[in-house]
Amino acid sequence: MRKELDEKLQAEFTWLKRPELQRKKSYEFVKGYSLYENYGFDEVADGWYELIRNLCMEITGIYKEAGQPVTMKLAQAKSKFGRLRWYYDLPGRELGIHAFDIMGGSGLRMYPKGEENSLENKLAECVKKYEAMSGCICEHCGADNAELCNELPVFRWVMTLCPSCKEEKIALYNRKMKEREHKKKEDFIE
Repeated sequence: MRKELDEKLQAEFTWLKRPELQRKKSYEFVKGYSLYENYGFDEVADGWYELIRNLCMEITGIYKEAGQPVTMKLAQAKSKFGRLRWYYDLPGRELGIHAFDIMGGSGLRMYPKGEENSLENKLAECVKKYEAMSGCICEHCGADNAELCNELPVFRWVMTLCPSCKEEKIALYNRKMKEREHKKKEDFIE
């Protein structure tokens, strides 16, 4: 996600505010901080900005309804197998491991759980809902008519794209392959 969109989310939802980390290189991982605290929404494309914003609004609403401040700590937000993954911890319910993923998109997700109708369960159901919704929202443009794309060799990893963005991605891939083939021929002739 572009830096300005990441910063808009942090400004609107103070519980997402990341610390200012001192590092030599922008990609350097600072120990003692989560992946989210290190990199923010770098692993999420711009098309999911509104989806994430709506998720954050709903999370904030769940806490407000419970009469509590937001204590959710985001550990990582990313696209995995073409779906949003929102890994988080709650005070006293830190998971450490949030998922066991299996090739093909299946796996086991873990959420902090509590008693029936508890804050923890409401948050888990909210996150599950938005993770599922991400499967039909284009990661690139945000259109709601997207589908999973995993056709090799164009898509090296599974993405959720609308038909227009999918065609754009395929055209870009084909153009790069033609350029690469042309370069090989030029190198051979020389």
